Amino acid sequence: MKLSVRFLLTALCLLIFNQIEIRAQSTFNVVIKDTVYDHQVMGALEMPSGSFIMIDSYRKPSDMISSRVTKVSATGEIILQQTFSYEGISSALTSVSQINENEIVFSGVIHDPVIDRLWLCITDTSLNIIREKTFLLAGNNLFLSKVIAGSKQDIICYGTVEDTTLWKTNHFFIYRQSINLDSLQYKIFMDRWGYGLDLIERNDHMGYYAVVIGVNPVGKPGNILSIDNSLNIRNMVNISHDVTNLGSVAYTDPKHILVTGEYDHPPDWHEQDIGTALYDTTLNFEHFAALGKTDTVDCPGLIKNIAVSSQNSIAVAGTTNFYFPGIFASQDSWFSLHNIDTTLGLNWQKFYGGDGYYTLYGVLPTHDQGFLMYGTFWDYHHTSEYIRYLSLIKVNKDGYAMSVDQYGSPLAHDVIVYPNPGDDVLFLETQLRNATFTLYDLTGRVILEQIVAPGRTTLSVQPFKSGIYIYKVNVGAQTMDKGKWIKK
Repeated sequence: MKLSVRFLLTALCLLIFNQIEIRAQSTFNVVIKDTVYDHQVMGALEMPSGSFIMIDSYRKPSDMISSRVTKVSATGEIILQQTFSYEGISSALTSVSQINENEIVFSGVIHDPVIDRLWLCITDTSLNIIREKTFLLAGNNLFLSKVIAGSKQDIICYGTVEDTTLWKTNHFFIYRQSINLDSLQYKIFMDRWGYGLDLIERNDHMGYYAVVIGVNPVGKPGNILSIDNSLNIRNMVNISHDVTNLGSVAYTDPKHILVTGEYDHPPDWHEQDIGTALYDTTLNFEHFAALGKTDTVDCPGLIKNIAVSSQNSIAVAGTTNFYFPGIFASQDSWFSLHNIDTTLGLNWQKFYGGDGYYTLYGVLPTHDQGFLMYGTFWDYHHTSEYIRYLSLIKVNKDGYAMSVDQYGSPLAHDVIVYPNPGDDVLFLETQLRNATFTLYDLTGRVILEQIVAPGRTTLSVQPFKSGIYIYKVNVGAQTMDKGKWIKK
């Protein structure tokens, strides 16, 4: 009897352990296609169940804007999709947060011929609307809103409004509502122009940290604000190294916050990296690190680019080989995930994509210690239509994606090789140490072999004929990456 009980307990422990391991290793690659409308990603949320809520917006031929909300399971299956618009008016959801176990809040904008309004919509977990309300913003047009659930049974909206003067000046705003959508506090920071990029509640519940651009004179545009519970600015500092635009902010531990954004690598101000700056909670600067290379455009995630899993596993995400002037580019790009520790030291770096034009909008830490990257994918290799699909890539804590859907295979890469197709110069980017790059022709003959260092390596392939080649990247006897390269 004792043996049977012991066996049963052991079996139960193994079953529980295996379930935890399955959850910990849950990864997927999902491409959500719509061949009629071009979609722009707006936000994402992980539910306590492990499923995900995704929101995007699209423009109809009538020039009316609507939103699509998609619920995806923890293993990547689409559970349901629903279209949202406010009373048939052109409107879009722009942010999502969870109020409690049963309620989700969305913020959005209603485009009105007279003035653009703030739209708050609360649903249950099946996306049924429970209550919604619109708000006028003191005679200003809403430019963009984001929303987070507060610690005081409240909802904090923030973002940017545009005044109706001739100059159409932008201002940062904060608007607090109860979970019943009653107004609690509202402030537009009218004494200074600026865009509100990100905001978190202080962990001592004494106010907020906000990342904004434009509140200071030109030349030092990126700022961190410490704001008290009365919505007064108590401290303001310029972000180190002139990091600006596309900023995010998050706690890395109870005494430090991390701020990210674009960083122009001097002396070439036209090539961007992802800038990361670490501060203590009194906004004293401690560390800075640039993620990316000086001769490649590495753009931070457009909406949220920090995901803190633990103090020693902080993901900063972006797009490698990003094209700044437009949203469509006939060049291959990658979601990039840089995993750093609390000193901003790099743990690992991986790339996802390379088979089309990817744009990373955001990243989430997941309950199983992994990360979800969300963005768009333009499959320009196979279509001339200007239509972007929604791309979701869920990886484990080490950055690996172990399953893909039937559409594509943007798995994790330790190395990226580009341009592909290319001409006389080939670039490799990796953080691997003691790696060897080998290029083969289709007969298996080695035509190029070179040791590559961490960072970017430039290889001359001018002598080689046009055609298809195979490459491998090895560390010792282990093949870390392989693929096909085409010379035009």
